[in-house]
Amino acid sequence: MAKNTSDYVGGDTQLIVVTDAGMEAVDQEQVDMLEERVEAFNNALAKLVLDLPDTSILQSEFLASLKKFQKLVMQVRDSYLGHLVGRSLYRAFYDKEWKGDIPSRHSRRTH
Repeated sequence: MAKNTSDYVGGDTQLIVVTDAGMEAVDQEQVDMLEERVEAFNNALAKLVLDLPDTSILQSEFLASLKKFQKLVMQVRDSYLGHLVGRSLYRAFYDKEWKGDIPSRHSRRTH
């Protein structure tokens, strides 16, 4: 979002994962894929926000848009989870230095 709204932000996005085991840069291909997913989500969310107060849209049409948005959100999430699992399996088999992804090493905390 910052790239689209600021003259001072640009270039390739870089992600660094910091854990107890150290720091690791996320490869650019994965960063690009994450940015594409975020852009698709943001575009769909913006459309939904604009449609929400539009009284010219029938309730049935709005409900259809809402269901389409829900489907997109689930596809983005499924894609992310599938990619994460595939990447983790690959690294578990072929990268002897790899100590696991953050989600696989830390349980979800409840407060």
